[in-house]
Amino acid sequence: MKVTLKIARQELETLFFSPIAWIILIIFSIQCGVSFTDKLAIFEASQYGGSPMSQLTIYLFSSGSSFFAQLQKYLYLYIPLVTMGLMSRETSSGTIKLLFSSPVKLSSIIFGKYLSMMVYGLLLTLFIVFICLGGIYSVENIDMGMLFCGVLGLYLLICAYAAIGLYMSCLTSYQMIAALSTLVVLGVLSYIGGVWQNIAFIRDITYFLSINGRAGHMFFGLISSKDIIYFIIVIGLFLTLAIMKLQNDRHARGSYASAIRYIVVVSVILLIGYASSRPSLTFYADLSANKSNTLTKTSQDMIAKLDGPMKLTSYVNILDDGSYMAMPANQLNDMERFESYVRFKPDLEMEYIYYYDQPLNRRAPEDGRSLEERAKRKAEAEDMNFDKILSPSEIRKLIDLRPESNRFVRQLTYGNKKTFLRMFDDPEMYPSEVETTVALKRLMVKAPKVGFVSGHDEPNIVSDGEPHYSQVVSYSGSRSSLINMGYDVMDISLQKEIPADVDVLILADPRSALSTMEAMRIHQFIEKGGSMMIAGEPGRQSYINPIISPLGLQMKPGMVIQDTQDLSVNYVLGRFAPGASAIPDFSRTASFNNPVALPGAVALSYQPDGKFKASALLLTDTVANWIRTAPLVGDSLRLRYNSAIGDQKGVFPLAYALNRTHQGKDQRILVIGDANFFSNGEIFKSNVAKVNFPFIQDVFHWLSMGNFPVDVSRPMPQDNLLKISRRDVSVMKMIYMGAIPVLIGLSGATLLLRRRRN
Repeated sequence: MKVTLKIARQELETLFFSPIAWIILIIFSIQCGVSFTDKLAIFEASQYGGSPMSQLTIYLFSSGSSFFAQLQKYLYLYIPLVTMGLMSRETSSGTIKLLFSSPVKLSSIIFGKYLSMMVYGLLLTLFIVFICLGGIYSVENIDMGMLFCGVLGLYLLICAYAAIGLYMSCLTSYQMIAALSTLVVLGVLSYIGGVWQNIAFIRDITYFLSINGRAGHMFFGLISSKDIIYFIIVIGLFLTLAIMKLQNDRHARGSYASAIRYIVVVSVILLIGYASSRPSLTFYADLSANKSNTLTKTSQDMIAKLDGPMKLTSYVNILDDGSYMAMPANQLNDMERFESYVRFKPDLEMEYIYYYDQPLNRRAPEDGRSLEERAKRKAEAEDMNFDKILSPSEIRKLIDLRPESNRFVRQLTYGNKKTFLRMFDDPEMYPSEVETTVALKRLMVKAPKVGFVSGHDEPNIVSDGEPHYSQVVSYSGSRSSLINMGYDVMDISLQKEIPADVDVLILADPRSALSTMEAMRIHQFIEKGGSMMIAGEPGRQSYINPIISPLGLQMKPGMVIQDTQDLSVNYVLGRFAPGASAIPDFSRTASFNNPVALPGAVALSYQPDGKFKASALLLTDTVANWIRTAPLVGDSLRLRYNSAIGDQKGVFPLAYALNRTHQGKDQRILVIGDANFFSNGEIFKSNVAKVNFPFIQDVFHWLSMGNFPVDVSRPMPQDNLLKISRRDVSVMKMIYMGAIPVLIGLSGATLLLRRRRN
């Protein structure tokens, strides 16, 4: 050990008695300062301009364009310049022969020189720590766990680069060749993860060998044993190879024997690394403040209940626009998306089945080629074996994906239960924790079945037109639709008995009167304890009132008018009633203090009948709203209150929530004076600040007794405020890009001058 330390000390003296070590420190410190302060200045200006800040630790340090990530991109340029002379200098000067003839162990030589690089790496890391201290000073409640993990990840990266550089220095007597060779190896390790990904056996090996992204998880506060072991293996492998190279140079061995030794060492180390990366042998430590890299307790508890094997099958239509995400070349990246679940369910089996068929959500191209010809061209472009891709008839023997529009879709299987896990038409595309945990829950409990009454020209749940409900109810490409939030949906004809397994019944805007038999079936459903939502429209009160009158409710004549210059006179902005926040399902949305937009609404009246407890959910405004029973005439864009024609002013309920305990279970009914508030045309309209989307989600959550969707919310991030001013940013720039580099330069110049004098 003493010999190792002595060699390390001598190497550090040699290193710092040359200008290159000091120049690298100066450039590195300036780059750190520029990367951090430029980003900090942008956020300070945004906050000063009134923009709200959120998750500043991530945006300043962890994300793709932030400090840690930017530093990682350029770090590989520095290390080869330091390591290039470690052994090549000994070879070119002839001192290597003295080392070989001395009693010093070759391993002590390599370890001593590598230890000096670890110390130099600590100096580089010290500048990173200085930047982190600036972040701690600047950001209120900064995430210390992310900072620690990010610094650790960068230091391990430096150590890995140094081990590679040391080995390459053993191979040549020319320092520049050693530096260039190190850059080549680092480039190979960075890009090898994308090589031969379409070959199943080689895919896992090349992906494991890749150094790219190994520190990325740490930037966000997650330490995994497979990443730590990877760095240890890379360091150990190249140090071992360096020792073996010196041994071969000291004791001449045949090329065959040397090759066998190298193959054995590399194979053993790779085998250890591959085994350590298996899910069942991987351990994690999430040091982020909100455990943002870890599934919430809700999801963990859900997985804990899965006491048997589970399978995730990805059905990839190679002709679908989203298929590229799960093509063989991207398969491991795709699998990594589910690592947070594999962490708690290591035996999760993943299978990929490739097929071709015409996606039903878009038109076939009019290029004259057949479906099979287009599939063959796609397979050739992706370097796939077309014979292994299932044809339309072959895939339908396994599963009929036409109801899923032949889109790229996944299916979870647990025992004899199956459920789909879909991809979505938004920038994120992949299912989040909400949708994934919802799918897991569907495997364990009965999904609530929601029936929509049809047969009277009601808006339907599959059409894309503005009056209809497909976006909220059945559109597979929307992560917030009912079918992706855990519900089963279906049309219900009142010409038949309502199925016994229907949990929630929706009657929305019938355009004609229900028959006596149809009304009776709804009343029977209510008497049996079924939950309902009943939504009406102006002019059709007579169709709804016979249904809700036994509940003590009536839809009042006329329609509600909104006094506004910017919106239609019948575009009502319903405000949450004071008691709405007392209902847990609606409390969060009510706290936003934004209205629910009701494009054409009627007011409600309620006479308690003792059966239900009724709570007003939405109310009109005392100033902006009134009821007009007279017909609307003329083309005026703005109406005035006129008591002479029967206008009624006051606070009128627009929605009621009724609940009771009936036959030993909770029963809930929502009655609302508008059926368009969750229509395709209204739900995504951005004309006013409104909460229609979260409100309809709350409605179904309430009607389903809170079973779906699942709550995987986390505490709000606390690092949302910069404590500094523009002047403070300027001071930091002077320190990081002026004072520190100058201090380093003066220290280096002083040391070099003293050495020259001596």
